Amino acid sequence: MKKLGVIVVGGAGAVARSNHIPCWLKNPHTNVLALVDLNEERLKATCKSFGIKRYYTSLEEALDKEREAEIVDLATPPKVHYSHAILSLKEGKHVIMEKPMASSLEECEEIINLARKKHLKVSLFHVYKGYPVVWKIKELIAKGELGENIFISFMDSWIDEGLQGWWKGVKTAIFHEFAVHEIYVSLYWLEEVKDVKVIVHSKDEDEMIKDATVFLYGNHGISEITIFKTRREIGYETRIFGSKGKMIIPPFPTGVFKWLEMPEQRNFRKIISKEFKRLIPPFGMIREGMKYLLLREKVLAHYTILNNFVRSILYNNELIVPPEEGLETIRVLKKIDEICKDV
Repeated sequence: MKKLGVIVVGGAGAVARSNHIPCWLKNPHTNVLALVDLNEERLKATCKSFGIKRYYTSLEEALDKEREAEIVDLATPPKVHYSHAILSLKEGKHVIMEKPMASSLEECEEIINLARKKHLKVSLFHVYKGYPVVWKIKELIAKGELGENIFISFMDSWIDEGLQGWWKGVKTAIFHEFAVHEIYVSLYWLEEVKDVKVIVHSKDEDEMIKDATVFLYGNHGISEITIFKTRREIGYETRIFGSKGKMIIPPFPTGVFKWLEMPEQRNFRKIISKEFKRLIPPFGMIREGMKYLLLREKVLAHYTILNNFVRSILYNNELIVPPEEGLETIRVLKKIDEICKDV
């Protein structure tokens, strides 16, 4: 079978170098034809590092020269996702891009409509959707095994260095940079977000929001997303509470290992035993951890999303991240922006 040709835009950036390019090179069905980036010096070094023969400083030139390419990967700032996606789709290329999808609902809708018209695939690197634990929780919620209504709590900390340059000066930057993952996971678990509320805890001297909590009200319960600034390293944790049980999910990628507690009765001896056992890493965790260290890109969530996208092109498989999810994520972000406008 002929391999699908790939053009990686933003190919000299950290995200592309650490995640996108290695995953494309690992996939048996794809071949990286060229990289695109404005930084030519770093672009040359990246091509040499990965053994990629061609590079361009504009997507227009890459699309003109690389006629055999079937896929365009946008590892670029969100503000150019729309223009690059539209250009690529018009040239008959499938598009996968980093989050968030675009800058407005109208841009998202135009991307989706053009892809449908051209019978092309569009997806996003909503990487938390690449972890099996996220799918399992969806299944438990749908079956009602955690309870009729659930409460989800996301805790996410950040430092100045963790805020991407393209969000500098945006009052609600922390939501666009850090809350996107929690928003699309909440949409997936709760199915629909009917209402949004925001509590701003603090701002800096430039009126940029530093600490805040977002509440998303959905079909199956409530999702609380708390983001706070810290001087220490970035960290996060997820807890899910229901009338029938609770789940505690450590930070990803170790989030693939979940702690599920559903005590049928208050037997304190059993509860103490469970708490003690939690301190001992189970065999499965050690095995998967070793696999991650040895294979890296093969077990990255990026690879899961990317491989699914490739298979959706080849075999018309259902997308793990459909473009409509990107649109709904932007809808929630815009609601947050609107609420915070006068805060």
